[in-house]
Amino acid sequence: KYLLVTVTICFSLGIAFSLFSEHSFHIPPILVAVLFLICFLLWLCRFTRAMLLFFCCSLFFSGMLLATNHRSSPGASAQLTNLLKNGTETAIIGVLAEHVSGNDVTQKAIIDAVYYRTSESSHFLPITGTILLTLTTGWHATILPGDSVIFKTELRTPRATNTPGTFNYKEYLAKKGIYRVGTISSPLMIQPVVNRFHHRSPSSYRVERARAIIAQNLSVFLPATQSGLYRALLLGDKTGVPVSVIEAFKGAGVMHILAISGMHMSLLGIFIFSIMYWLLRRSEYLILTTNVKKLSVLFCIPVLCLYTLLAGANTPVLRSFVMSLFVVFALCINRKKSTITILAGAALILLLFDPLALGTASFQLSFAAVGTIIMISPKIRSWASPVASNDSISRFKNGLIRWLKIGVMVSFAATLGTAPLLLYHFNRLSLVTIPANIIIEPLLCLWSLPIGFVALFAMFIYTPLAGFLLQIGAVGLNISVTVASFFNQLPISTLWLPSPSLSSITLYYLALAGLLTVHHIPLLKWPIRAGFASSLLLFLLPVTPLVHLGYHTNKVSFIDIGQGSASIIELSNGRTIVVDGGALSAPDFDCGERILAPFLWHRGIGKVDDIVVTHADADHYSGLPTIIKRFSVKRLWLPHLNRDKKGYADLCDLAKRQRTQIHVPDRNIIFLDKNARLELLGDITKIINKHSDGKTNSQDENDNGLVLKLTTPNFSVIFPGDISRAQERKLVLRSHDLRANILLSPHHGSSTSNSEIFYKAIQPDYLVISAGKWKNSRFPSQKTLLTAERMGIRVLNTAKDGTILVEQTKDDFKISSFLAQ
Repeated sequence: KYLLVTVTICFSLGIAFSLFSEHSFHIPPILVAVLFLICFLLWLCRFTRAMLLFFCCSLFFSGMLLATNHRSSPGASAQLTNLLKNGTETAIIGVLAEHVSGNDVTQKAIIDAVYYRTSESSHFLPITGTILLTLTTGWHATILPGDSVIFKTELRTPRATNTPGTFNYKEYLAKKGIYRVGTISSPLMIQPVVNRFHHRSPSSYRVERARAIIAQNLSVFLPATQSGLYRALLLGDKTGVPVSVIEAFKGAGVMHILAISGMHMSLLGIFIFSIMYWLLRRSEYLILTTNVKKLSVLFCIPVLCLYTLLAGANTPVLRSFVMSLFVVFALCINRKKSTITILAGAALILLLFDPLALGTASFQLSFAAVGTIIMISPKIRSWASPVASNDSISRFKNGLIRWLKIGVMVSFAATLGTAPLLLYHFNRLSLVTIPANIIIEPLLCLWSLPIGFVALFAMFIYTPLAGFLLQIGAVGLNISVTVASFFNQLPISTLWLPSPSLSSITLYYLALAGLLTVHHIPLLKWPIRAGFASSLLLFLLPVTPLVHLGYHTNKVSFIDIGQGSASIIELSNGRTIVVDGGALSAPDFDCGERILAPFLWHRGIGKVDDIVVTHADADHYSGLPTIIKRFSVKRLWLPHLNRDKKGYADLCDLAKRQRTQIHVPDRNIIFLDKNARLELLGDITKIINKHSDGKTNSQDENDNGLVLKLTTPNFSVIFPGDISRAQERKLVLRSHDLRANILLSPHHGSSTSNSEIFYKAIQPDYLVISAGKWKNSRFPSQKTLLTAERMGIRVLNTAKDGTILVEQTKDDFKISSFLAQ
C-alpha cells in the first residue's frame, strides 16, 4: 500500500547521508547495479523479506550516488571558471537569461556568457557559463530575457562567509551553476547589442520574457509595495517586497503565503476547471460522447504547466504541479490514490531531477507542512464535521464556525510540522501565526490572488482592464500588510531560539509520527501518546540551559565579519560575552543579522550575558542592535556615554528600551570567578573622568576605548580595540603584566598600531587579525606582518583563515579555523 512512500524515504535517506556527512563518499555505479540485480534474483526466488532489504539498500546507495554526482563538478560553467580568474576585469557579450529581479536600490541579472575579452586578448573569444550581475543603477527596461548585451566588469568568485551557521551564498549560487559575479555601478557599463548571440534556442527565453513583461506592468499599475507583493504572489519573485513588509510577514508567521504553493495552484486549477466545464457543457455532442469532467480536468494541465514556468518553477511550485499531475492521472484511470502516496511520488520525482533540493529550506518546509496536514486531516474532518441545520442563519453560523475550526487546525498542523525546520534554518517561531493566518490567508488567497490571476490573462488581452483589476486586488494586499504589521509589533509575537541539532530534529519527527499513528494500538494509546507529547514539549523548551550543561571549557571565537571586529567569549560556567560586533558594509547588510546571530545560534546560545564595546566606531558596534533585540542581553559595557555619533546614541537608546543595563566601567575587573577573569588594562580614571555633558576628555576616539584582557587557566587573550602606537606605549609603561598567549591585532593590523614594544610586552604566541578581504593592502599592513614574522609570532587572519576558535584543553589550548567549502 505504501511502497512509493518506502521508496522515497530510502532514496531520500541516501541523499541526506551524502549532503550532511562530514566526509565525501565515492559510490561505484557498479555497486548499485549489483544490488538491484540481487533484488531481482531474490524476487525471482520469492525471498520476499531479503529482497525488500536489498531493495531498500539499493535505493539508499542510489540516492548517495546521485547526490555525489550532482555535487562533484561545476558543469556548464567550468569553462568560465577556468578561463576567467578571480578579479579579472572583463568585457562580456552575453544573453539576459531571466527577468531582472530586485528593487529600486539594487537589481540582479543572470547572464549567459557567449563571448569574452580581457586586457590580454585582442579580440572576443567564445565562452560558456553563467554570470550574476548586481546593478546599483537602473536596468534598461527595453532589454528583456533573450536579448543580447555587452558589459564590462570585474568578475569575482562569490565569497562565502567563513563563519559556522551563516548562509553560504557561494554554495547557493554554485547549485544554480553560477561561479562568477560582477557589479555594474553605471548604466554606461552595460548596453544592448543589436545582433543576437545564443547558446540555446531563442524560443527558450519566451517564458522569462513574459515574466519580465508582467513584472513591468505590475510596476506601472501599482505602487512599489503592492507591485512587489503581487510579483511574489504571481511570479514567485519576493525581491521587490520592502524589507519592512517581509519582516512583518515573517513575524506574523504568514511568510509562506507569499511563496507560491499548493493553495495558488489549487485556486488556479479550480478557476480553469470551472471555465472549461461550463464551456464544454455547451456542446451536446461532448456531453454524450465524453466524460466532460475528466476532459475539463485535462485542460487544466497545460495552464498549470505554463503557470509553473511563469512562477519560476521553484520547489514548492514544482511540488504542487507534480501532485496535480498525480491527482489528474488518478482521476482519469478511476483509481483513488492515498494523498500521502501522491506527496511521496512528487518528492521522488523532484529528487530524481535535483537531489540537492533535499537540503534546501523550501523543499523541507513545503513537504513537512503538507505531510503533517495530510496526517492530521482525519482528525480535522472529525473535529470540524458539518452540523445539520434548517434555517439559513444557523447554516451560516455553523459554516463560519466550521471554517474557523479548519483554519485553526490546518495552521496548527503546519506549524507543528515545520517548527524544528524553521528553527534550524531561521531560528524563529511566530507565536501569533494561527490568528494571523486566519485573517490574512482569506484576504490574499480568496481576494487578491484570484483577482491577480484574472489580471494576468487580461494583460495579454486588454491592458487597462488588468490595471483596474489589480487596483481592486491591492485592497486585500494593503489590509494584509496592516494586519501583519499589527501582529508583528506585539511584544511576544516571535520566539528566537538556537538551532536544533539534526539528531534532535530526527527525534522530533519520530515522536510526531508516533503521536499521529499510535491510535492503531488501542491498549497503548494514551501512555504512548503522553510520552510522544512530552518529547515534543521538551524540544520546544528553551534549549540554551540544556546546551550549556555540556560546556566544560572556556572558548573564544574571532568572527570572520569582514572589515570590522567581533569576538565571542564562552566561559565554562555558561556565561557568554560579546566583545565588539560590527563591520563596514552596505546599508542593507546587517552583520548582526547575517553573521553574529547565526553564529551564536549555531553554537547553541540563546542569551548573551554581556556586550562590551571597546570604542564608538561603527565597525565595532554596527551589528550589535540585532544582538540586543534577539538575545536578551543583560549588560552593555561602553567606554563612555557620548551621544555625538547617531549610531552610537541609537545603540544606547535601544539598550534602554530592551531593559539592558548600561555600564561605563568604574573599576578594572568586569568579570571574575575561579575559572576566568575579564579585566580592563590601563588607566581606569581616564575612562570614568567625564564632563557633565557625557563627553570624554580625550578627543581621540580610538585611544579613548577599552582595552580588555581575558585570563583563563590555560590561555589569555588581549582585546585592544583600535588603539594607536602612542596608547600602546602608555599601556606598556602603566600595566604590570601584559603577557598573553593571543593578541587581537590593534586596529585590524594597521601600521598606525602594532608597535614592536607592544608585542615584546605581551609576548603572544598568536596574532589574530580581524580584517576584510578587500582592504588587504592596509589591513593588515606589510609592516605589521614583518614585525610578527621577525618576532616568531604566528599570524592568523580572518580574511584568509575564516573564523578562528580558541578552545581550552586539559593542560593547554588549541586553535582551529573554519573555512566554508
